[in-house]
Amino acid sequence: GDYYRALDYAEKALKILKQVLEENHPYLATSYNNLAILYYKTGEKQKAYDYICKAVDIWQKKLPAYHPDLLSALEFKAMLEKELGE
Repeated sequence: GDYYRALDYAEKALKILKQVLEENHPYLATSYNNLAILYYKTGEKQKAYDYICKAVDIWQKKLPAYHPDLLSALEFKAMLEKELGE
């Protein structure tokens, strides 16, 4: 329930992952997805959208089209687009 504290840790984790993984690694997509959810929970929908787009971009390159992580991220992205009016 402490989303702001979780955001702090998630941002730190992303920074580390970016240093040790290739830019299209699926673990980065997972990190982006987690940040998108946390930003959404804190009401920062635009940041959530920005991060879910990054996750989707990676997962579309690395996962099959029917993979549950990709499908869930696409659904979340569509919901954010509707809420943001895009």
